[in-house]
Amino acid sequence: MCLFDEEQQDEVFESILRYVRVVGEAREDPSTSKISSIKIADIQVLEGHEETQLDLLPVGTPVPQSFWRSLSIGELAESQDVTPITALDELIGSWPGEVGDGFEDTIINLRQRNRAGGQKNGDRGHPG
Repeated sequence: MCLFDEEQQDEVFESILRYVRVVGEAREDPSTSKISSIKIADIQVLEGHEETQLDLLPVGTPVPQSFWRSLSIGELAESQDVTPITALDELIGSWPGEVGDGFEDTIINLRQRNRAGGQKNGDRGHPG
């Protein structure tokens, strides 16, 4: 991703399909050790590459920066219109796990504890 000031916009657009040398400050992705973005300070058009095939350039729409940002649990839930469950009974029969995997039993136990006055100190609703 190339970042540039508004004053550089025309120069960037004029150079976008040409071979260039870009001078600027790069940011490296620590997980891949590849440049993830560069803040352009200067663009130098490289002459003599007019005959080079343009099919070497990437095609398509760039992936938006938001794609690479991890969402918090709250943001993810909001983006998927997920709301808190108000009754544990809503979960019975909804879990896509294996039959007899214990999920429904856990929900029933949690429901019974809730009716009996809540959780004991330190009890987080896990069976056993």
